[in-house]
Amino acid sequence: RKCDLRLYLLVVAPAAGMDWRVFLFQEGLVRICAEPYAVPSRSTLHHASAHLTNTSVSSLQHGGQALNCTESLAELASRLGPESYASTWQAVASVLQRTMACCHAYVPRRACRCFHILGADVLLDDRLGPHLVELNDLVSLKLGRTVLLDDPVVRELGLKKCTAPCFDHRPHAHAPSPLDDQIK
Repeated sequence: RKCDLRLYLLVVAPAAGMDWRVFLFQEGLVRICAEPYAVPSRSTLHHASAHLTNTSVSSLQHGGQALNCTESLAELASRLGPESYASTWQAVASVLQRTMACCHAYVPRRACRCFHILGADVLLDDRLGPHLVELNDLVSLKLGRTVLLDDPVVRELGLKKCTAPCFDHRPHAHAPSPLDDQIK
């Protein structure tokens, strides 16, 4: 199944007038499509859960089983093996390093100490080559997953129906996600 990585970067300006530094968090989320990947065509393009790694979309396709649609980088490393994961991680870090170098000229020096958390979405191709999909400056640190109201976890945890306008108009609730707690 198609997947991407949601990685977190901490950008720090340690003191007034100093260049900022970037730290890449060693753990992150592997977001996995709910359905097996199909080459995009007129007949498969509408299968959003085979092309989109959005955890809210995937968890609704799996009856709320977000654990089937997300894993940690540590779990990915275990599946790939140490050598393959190390070279993949090095390639990912290199892409992000080059990206941040491109941004450097456009970030003004501030006369303060400050920090910012960025989210980086990186797609791995079939050869584990990284491709930056987007860099998010307003990254969601929301903890939780979307579940349909008939999911047993709704009753078990006494969850209430979500009344906020969401991307999916089916009745749903938001449940805790242990993986989000671990990573974020």
